[in-house]
Amino acid sequence: MFNPTAEQQKIIDHFNGHAIVVAGPGSGKTVTLIAHVNKLINDRNISPDDIWIMAFNRDISSKLREKIQNEIGSKIPQITTIHTFILKQTLKHGTQILGGFEIADGLGECGKENLLWKSIIKRLKEKHGIEKTLDNKRLDIRHVKGFLWNELRDYWLTSKKPNNNLFDKFNFEIERLKAIYKIIFLDELAIKFLDALKANPSFRQDVHKPRIVIDEFQDLNPAEHGILQQFHEEGTTFIVFGDDDQAVNDFRRAHADYIQDFTKIYKPEQYPLLRNRRCPKEILELADEFVKGLPRLKKLAGYASHKGKVDILDFDTDEVEQLEIANIVKKYLSLFQQYQDNPQILILCGTTGKVKGQSRIAEVIEILKNAEVNEVTGDKKEDPLDNEWGLAFKSLTAILVKGLTPMNIAAFLSVADFSLLKTVNEHIEEAERQGNRIDFLKTLSDLGKNNSSVEKLLSDIENLKEKIKDEKFNPDIIISFIKNSLDGKNDAEPFIKKVWEESQKKHEEKLSKGEQFLQLLNKYITEEIKKQEIGRVHVTTYRKSKGLEAELVIVTSVDSSDFFDQQQKRRLLYVAATRSKKNLILTFANKRSGARRFTRGRDKKFKGVPRVFRSHLIPSSYQTINYSEEWLKNWEPI
Repeated sequence: MFNPTAEQQKIIDHFNGHAIVVAGPGSGKTVTLIAHVNKLINDRNISPDDIWIMAFNRDISSKLREKIQNEIGSKIPQITTIHTFILKQTLKHGTQILGGFEIADGLGECGKENLLWKSIIKRLKEKHGIEKTLDNKRLDIRHVKGFLWNELRDYWLTSKKPNNNLFDKFNFEIERLKAIYKIIFLDELAIKFLDALKANPSFRQDVHKPRIVIDEFQDLNPAEHGILQQFHEEGTTFIVFGDDDQAVNDFRRAHADYIQDFTKIYKPEQYPLLRNRRCPKEILELADEFVKGLPRLKKLAGYASHKGKVDILDFDTDEVEQLEIANIVKKYLSLFQQYQDNPQILILCGTTGKVKGQSRIAEVIEILKNAEVNEVTGDKKEDPLDNEWGLAFKSLTAILVKGLTPMNIAAFLSVADFSLLKTVNEHIEEAERQGNRIDFLKTLSDLGKNNSSVEKLLSDIENLKEKIKDEKFNPDIIISFIKNSLDGKNDAEPFIKKVWEESQKKHEEKLSKGEQFLQLLNKYITEEIKKQEIGRVHVTTYRKSKGLEAELVIVTSVDSSDFFDQQQKRRLLYVAATRSKKNLILTFANKRSGARRFTRGRDKKFKGVPRVFRSHLIPSSYQTINYSEEWLKNWEPI
């Protein structure tokens, strides 16, 4: 039974005008948000159709939906991320924005690499003569799918175009492939949606919601704020929950300043919440030091009533750090065998592993599993279809459901018949030399008139469509259509079998067995497979720890390389530390190995000097402990 505090009750009762709830870590934000929505619907008689609850990511929206359904019942408001909202509203009211294009994000990493990055790196070198990056390093696929892609996403989110030739050429190639494969990306859909709202008042009236409740307001980017401004012009009332101290999604161009802007533009009622539900005094005092001196909205004092414990550990090397963290975890689990919340332990890492291009999270998970620590999960759920064989299967099943589309047939050929893909692309380039631009599907269709391989492929796909309707259908019919030699079949088949068995438990009369299977498969691919798995011990990045909490939090690599004096780093460390409910351990190492040697600030002359490698964001009043077996033996967590 939720008994709101006086501060929470004011938020629950708020009705007229905009409001901002300054909701620090452990302040009971979620229960207050749910109680407010409950009151709007059940006491104020506001229709659920007139409310949209905006969550930052799919996991949070899924959890919110479940909690609100338990509280309110079956008739609940729309609860989605802003990308999902934009996509649904576009499909419902403004299909001209898509213009027959498909969302490319569903290709997965393997699909984007085969269809986009490999082609772009080849053309940048062969067609544009570009061999080096702007900092004179060799241009490789990592730079294209990492740095250049992030620059392009920033351009879509902010409309600020980088002023350099390499970006212009990369952007040209992306636009070329978008036209050929008829694809669009979710990140650019936001800005297109915003442009449509500005240009078309009737469209704006159709899609706006009278009331919008926003969770994690500090994580919105410029395009998303622009969309809210358009809704404001239609009379939308906002109640937003946010905390400028937790504004860490700068990679999406979100910034703490937007909260300050909201207070100036919308003149909302301000409701600060006490941070008294999770973090004890010991942890909040340290966390507040990390953001001390930054521009901050007014915060209420207060902390959880239980005790907390902070340890700062110095290791000789990062290899020892990883190995001994496994021993710390094992001791903690042996002391506290019973638990209810999930996870019980959070281990937070940077992204750079010992080997260039590999994940530090994967390294930590492997060490934990080798130490026989069970129920370990990572920041990213493994996708059994994000490989060559899985891409062929995914794209083929999409064709069986939606029909031939440029993106899906090209994705299928990129792994199933690369020589045919090459032939089609050569015809497209020849048409471009003649001043024509044609999409992939039309080129394939034209080729089919004189090419027996293309004619056979298209005919085989049509025959496969008919087999889907047959009552004797099973997934082996589709599986046998794909080469066994492709990488990833062994990972994908158990997943496909699981979906098949699930699809047969309840038969829909209007659908054949095959159609029912494909429908459920699409749901798994677009929704279930993307849900984050969180076990008893969860290893993730500092940033992705938002929304999580644990009895023991170990924040690794809190040194001068990863946490130097910058606003975003201060806030990131604040978020990481405040995930802890009782025990917080910050670690750093005097020596880094492999690719991690080349991160910021690792001067060899300072080898073995803790005061240099320990982050200067940690106040000097907190003592460093040199890790030893004796320390572990005497360690008494709460």
